[in-house]
Amino acid sequence: MDSGDSPSDGDLLDRIARRDATAFALLYARYSRVAYALAYRILAETVETEEVVQDAFLSVWLHPLTHESIRHTARSWLLAVVRHRARLPTPPHPARLSAALLGRRAPATQQCRHV
Repeated sequence: MDSGDSPSDGDLLDRIARRDATAFALLYARYSRVAYALAYRILAETVETEEVVQDAFLSVWLHPLTHESIRHTARSWLLAVVRHRARLPTPPHPARLSAALLGRRAPATQQCRHV
């Protein structure tokens, strides 16, 4: 598919607002790497970075905006969400908290990934 066939960010946001999972997947594919890079620059920790990015995209799905309701581009809006979430104090996940109290890192199978 060439860029002429690719839907615009605004079109994707409008489709996400109508609960189009394919549009959400396209937006994720388009911006997940840059969102991860930004969150990692702020947090410098892999698990928290993954959670922040996942939370930001979940927010896009649960509270969709149309392209007309954001002031700038979808990219800048999404990265602002990531930046904001990365700077919020995050409550420790129970598995990580338990592991921290025991003085060890939680096994990967116990680390939560919010969906």
